[in-house]
Amino acid sequence: VGFEDGATRGEADEARYDVVAGTLTLITLGAAGQTPRIVDRRGSIQADTVTITLDGHEIEATGNVESVLLSSAEDGVDPSRADEAGRARRPGLLADDQRIYVTAGLLEYDPDQSVARYSATAPATARLWQETTEFQGTTITLDEATGSIGAEGNARSRSTIVQINDETGELEPTMTTGRGETVHYDDETRRAVYSTDAELESDRVHLNADTIELYLHDDAQTLDRIVAVGNVTL
Repeated sequence: VGFEDGATRGEADEARYDVVAGTLTLITLGAAGQTPRIVDRRGSIQADTVTITLDGHEIEATGNVESVLLSSAEDGVDPSRADEAGRARRPGLLADDQRIYVTAGLLEYDPDQSVARYSATAPATARLWQETTEFQGTTITLDEATGSIGAEGNARSRSTIVQINDETGELEPTMTTGRGETVHYDDETRRAVYSTDAELESDRVHLNADTIELYLHDDAQTLDRIVAVGNVTL
């Protein structure tokens, strides 16, 4: 089965249209069947079952969710009209000109809020990554309106942070891993907050505290300062 609705296309073994609810559910027929797949201007989603609300394009995907978010060069939006066209805003920690990949057990996408929420199916974790930058947790929330991203439940992030080498005085990239019960990156303030049994680790530092705040410069790559509060060990 295939269908098109504006810029949205879908394909699957079987489609079920609920006239009252206004939803179309794509399903597969057995292990050897075709995995349901949705493609729109944001990228692609495939899962065991995909349900789309035709009126507002809300999406719910369940079971072995794999999502690809297109780069700015692939979405077909004129850069000078990006805001007008409603292009998704990527977190500053992630490059705009590269694809983003996500795996999870459940995806819920709200187009009105431009928020995608990825949830894990135990014992696995939800994972979002782009090359060496990644977020993991029981749930990952990507706000495409503000460019913020958060992870909850044994959360973990990894990214390259540029710091000054104390010995040479030169700026150098350092792979930095952060952990906590929750991790939240606010793109407006360029601040990443690790809460509850927080940990920050790189080749140059190992920091533990109740809460760790990582402040970055406007490029969202260069370290400005670190603030640690509660039971600090450095």
